[in-house]
Amino acid sequence: MGYTEITALWQGFTGSPGYTRVKFDGLLDEGGAQAATARLRTFFSGMTSILPDDVQIGFTEAGRLYNDAGVLVGEVDQGTHATVVGQSVGSFSSPSGAVINWLTAAFQRGRRLRGRTFIVPLAGSAYDASGSLAGTTITSLSTAAETLIGGTPGVIIASRRADGFYLQAIVTGSSVPDRAAVLRSRRD
Repeated sequence: MGYTEITALWQGFTGSPGYTRVKFDGLLDEGGAQAATARLRTFFSGMTSILPDDVQIGFTEAGRLYNDAGVLVGEVDQGTHATVVGQSVGSFSSPSGAVINWLTAAFQRGRRLRGRTFIVPLAGSAYDASGSLAGTTITSLSTAAETLIGGTPGVIIASRRADGFYLQAIVTGSSVPDRAAVLRSRRD
């Protein structure tokens, strides 16, 4: 079966670049990769009001094709797509934002297969007075997430199995916890 990985590149703020890699079901041809990238762009466009105006999210010109064993077997042209730019003016914290949890119906090693995407940084206005996410922020992120997973081909989570191959499961839902997420790295 395999999958196609599309990469979004976050730039323009302290701590950048950042990468969001989303896997789509199947080895997509050029038209499929362009459509998948357009869906990913729509996903990020749905949250521009909660992204700082310093944030720019671009897309690589080639999607990566992986076989069932998770081995890179090629690339596919996904075309050129306009950069998504945050719209919120004001202060923000570069390493903090939100997380979207991706849910599947698959189980592996006694646990439900899930994934996460960090949306970092968020604008200062994306938080409420207690420091957790504002209700409108949760709504924006939830709506964007459901739009992304609602199309074809499906968004997948892939996890290595004991036999060396990958369990690939279609994302069936999402959730956005009402708390701030912080990205840390070894460089901190």
